[in-house]
Amino acid sequence: MELIAELDGSRDLRELEEKVNPLKDLYDWIDLPDSPMGSPGPFSILAGCILEERYGVKTIPHLRLADLNMLAVKSIAKTLPLTRIKRLVLLRGDKPRSGSMVEDLAPEEAMAIFRRRNPGIEVGLLLSMRKPWNTILERLEAGPDFILVLNHTMKPLEDLEKLSREARGRGIKVYPYIIVETRRNKELLKGVRGVIGDSMVYSYISRIKGLVDGLLISSPGDHEYLHYIASQISRIH
Repeated sequence: MELIAELDGSRDLRELEEKVNPLKDLYDWIDLPDSPMGSPGPFSILAGCILEERYGVKTIPHLRLADLNMLAVKSIAKTLPLTRIKRLVLLRGDKPRSGSMVEDLAPEEAMAIFRRRNPGIEVGLLLSMRKPWNTILERLEAGPDFILVLNHTMKPLEDLEKLSREARGRGIKVYPYIIVETRRNKELLKGVRGVIGDSMVYSYISRIKGLVDGLLISSPGDHEYLHYIASQISRIH
């Protein structure tokens, strides 16, 4: 089972190094969000290039299509083969806090562009389990290489089993977001859906391990917890 760590924004290279170094030997991939909630942040693909080149870690940058027109998407797709990046997540993204919203491409349309330019790349999509089942099936039918599953903790376990069965039948890897609330980040995560308390996370992971291809661990505002939980997951049966 693959382990993916979500790395929240860093102010400078030193902070980025401080976050990555303790994780690079514990996780298979480092996940890099792209300006979450429409607020400016480090450009994920550039951050991914830095991490891959300097630290030898495998990254999964996200790319917000709400900020990019058709030309920009095609230019990025044309440039990506020059990098070490092998996985990419495409999403529409929230409305930007400043500037205009671009609606040139849906994630499924952009996925086709990236695949034409980068035959070896794995392209992923976000999938929220709060969506109607027919919408979920449409996203699976688009044929991503993997999905990052949101809001699965708000549904019965049987729903995740059904989703996993449908995805795996199509050759799609399944990685649920595990957003962990700790003492340090409790205020930061107030109002965020699908959060799991740190006292419950191990029992939940033990229930879903056999259903998924890996876990994406996120603990915004408590980076040290990512190191701790990775060292504990191997003990979960």
